[in-house]
Amino acid sequence: MIIQLIGLPCSGKTYVIEKIKLSNPSIQIFDLTTYNGLSRETKIFKDAKTAHNSSSLIIVESACGLENLNSIVVMLRVSNAQLKSNQTKRQDSLSFNTMYSLIDQMLPPTYTAYDTHSCETLIKTIIKMELPYVSDSKSNSYSKNN
Repeated sequence: MIIQLIGLPCSGKTYVIEKIKLSNPSIQIFDLTTYNGLSRETKIFKDAKTAHNSSSLIIVESACGLENLNSIVVMLRVSNAQLKSNQTKRQDSLSFNTMYSLIDQMLPPTYTAYDTHSCETLIKTIIKMELPYVSDSKSNSYSKNN
């Protein structure tokens, strides 16, 4: 199974993956930011596909997602206040133009999580194959997209 975790920079994607990896150490993680060059999307796509042949679970992390990967796409979409707080902690910032450009390029998600805890819960649920469970409550703030 391949899960793509997408979302704006500083939304908490890496944090969520680190938490999931603690309880699932065999998961293979591919982060687009660790790939260099113009063909980095092609490289990560090939690496994820190759790893998928030998591993049962792959998580690919990127801002916008990779097309044609045959995966479940989970978007982490945190509030603007949380995004700004995370950017301040990382001493990073996004212009509105960059932010909206990235949003326009994002793959349509299968599921959307609205905070890091719910994203972690959602992905762990996907891993356990207990979906489709959909919740919009405060304790589990995620939803399945059509």
